[in-house]
Amino acid sequence: MRLGKIVKTCTNQFLLREIENMKPKTLFVLGNTARKALDSFHKFHELSKHRVTEEFDQKMDSCRVVLCVFPRGQTRVYIDKIKRAFEKIR
Repeated sequence: MRLGKIVKTCTNQFLLREIENMKPKTLFVLGNTARKALDSFHKFHELSKHRVTEEFDQKMDSCRVVLCVFPRGQTRVYIDKIKRAFEKIR
């Protein structure tokens, strides 16, 4: 099964229900795959206008959403942004 299909299946079956049940104060969205998964829900659709590299930190619906670059090989150039994003949730 391709990653995109797995993410879509899990998103559709579990993610929104889990968010609604857990009622988190903050959602730390690590990478584009996670951003796209949340963006598929109407209440988080505004995320489609934002990039994980732009240091997005806003209240959406009933929780704070913080976007962060996923720290892997080619994203090492964003190390300062990654550190700042993690500082926001301390």
